[in-house]
This record gives sequence, structure tokens and C-alpha cells, in this order.
Amino acid sequence: MIGRAVFKPGALIGVARMIVRDVVWRLAAFAAISIPFNSVSATCPAMSVTEWGEAELMQGVLVSTRFVEGAPLPEIRAEKTIPSRPADAFQAVLDFDNLVGYFPRLALSKVLEQQRTTMLVHQRIALPGPLSSREFVIEVHWREPTQRGDVYEVRWCLADPDKQPVGSASVVPDAFFGRWQFAAVGANRTQVVHEVYLDPGGSIPNWLLRLSMADDIPALIDAVEAKIAAPREPSAR
Repeated sequence: MIGRAVFKPGALIGVARMIVRDVVWRLAAFAAISIPFNSVSATCPAMSVTEWGEAELMQGVLVSTRFVEGAPLPEIRAEKTIPSRPADAFQAVLDFDNLVGYFPRLALSKVLEQQRTTMLVHQRIALPGPLSSREFVIEVHWREPTQRGDVYEVRWCLADPDKQPVGSASVVPDAFFGRWQFAAVGANRTQVVHEVYLDPGGSIPNWLLRLSMADDIPALIDAVEAKIAAPREPSAR
């Protein structure tokens, strides 16, 4: 006789958290950048002006959150000092054409257009199980230091709706924007700041996203360190 399977609520929640954690990590890791958003593009939202909450040390990374007015989820900030030059971290983040293979589940990352300090990047993230892939075009802006003590910075947000993929079975996130900042704090030492807001859209409950996002953000800075350590490949452009 075969007994009936017993499903424990705690186990189901654990599996759900694992899936959503993977969603958030994949999406937030592959886009990348001080210029206010609303000064570089009408499509990029202004960053929140509320104060960051108290930082918590998680896996060697200081993580904090802040309220975004009218948004269902908080914005997240991660900060860590890494043994690298700011210029190397900056170049690693901007190397969009060569991200596939360094970050799991990144199925596509291709620069569509590039000007002096801006670019459009088409990306697709293959998500696990029954979840639809997220496919989108981001608008990236960056700046390099103009004087001693200045910082490298990269910002991104979703591009205009008419630039998003058409006819794709994938889901375009409802909102996705953030920045990377790289500042020298000594010889071959860089303070990395990563701020990101993500509403992936689709049918993922917000309460599950809240449970997962703060736990996974520290892994993003580790990914940058791994990219810095990898041999730089020639651009496909």
C-alpha cells in the first residue's frame, strides 16, 4: 500500500523562497552605476529621498533598505570594500557583451546602442521551473572621475516601452533601476556601493520578494569580484 504524501507548509514556503531568491538574484545581478535619474532620461525614475534604515552585516556586506513612495517593495543598498582598483570594478560592470557565462542563467546580454556615456542593453534571464524568463532592454548611464577623489558610477533603468522586446513570451519587469558606485579607499582597495529597486512583475507575491531580496543582495558584490578576476574578453561590438 502506498501512503499519501504529506506536504508541510514550512517546506513549501522554503521551496518558494528558494525560487524567488533565484529570480531576484538573477535579475539584479546582470544590469548595471552621480547623476540623478531624472536628469539623464525622462524614463528613469528619481531615486527615493527617504533615509536608509540601519545597516545589517550580512555575509561580509553591509545591507540596508529604504521606503520608495508608492512602491510595493523597498529599495536595497549593499556596501563592501574589496581588494581591487575602482577602474577594474567599473570596467567589469560595464562589460555587458561578455557577461554570459560568468553569471548563471543569463541567456542573453547584448549592447544594442552605445554613445559616449550611455548605452542600451538587451538582456534575458532564464528562470527556474514554471517561472517565465524576464527579458528587457535597460538604459545605462555612467561617468568616470574628473578629479582626484571622485568616484566611478554606473546607473541603469528600464528603457522606454517602445524599446522593450516585442512578441516575446518572457515577462518585462514592472520596474528595475539602480546604481553601482566605486570609490578608492586605499591602494588597490575599493568601496563598492550597490543600490537597486526591482519589481519583477508577473505573479510572484510581494511578501515572498521581501523575504528574499535582502538575503541575496550581498552575492551581487561577490559576482563583481569574480568578474574582475576573470580574464577580460574582447567586446563583441
